[in-house]
Amino acid sequence: MQIPDKQDNKVELSHEEILKRVEKVILETLSIQYEDINLDDSIFLGQEYDHVTTVYGSVLDFSQCSYPENSLGMKPLDGVELSMALEEEFDIEIPDEEFDGKASMTIKELVDFISLKLGSA
Repeated sequence: MQIPDKQDNKVELSHEEILKRVEKVILETLSIQYEDINLDDSIFLGQEYDHVTTVYGSVLDFSQCSYPENSLGMKPLDGVELSMALEEEFDIEIPDEEFDGKASMTIKELVDFISLKLGSA
């Protein structure tokens, strides 16, 4: 599988190119196999981390916290890392408030979101 390289985002990316780059970031960030990913997998981004740090203060005991349902076995810090990696890959900002409290999303919804942010929809 050929994954498009990071490129100048001023050039409009196709939905397929965005998907390939999202998959690449997920593979690298979560250290999973390509075969483990499908568009209906649920993931979450960094917004849940703020809740965890508020609840537990400076002691990050994730064993007692709950975090959004997801199909890739993500833990709270995975969401933060994934969000930061996607922001870097696409040169965009992913503010928590844009998700309106939605704890998780599918990979397809994430690709659609990034497509809109890039004006490629």
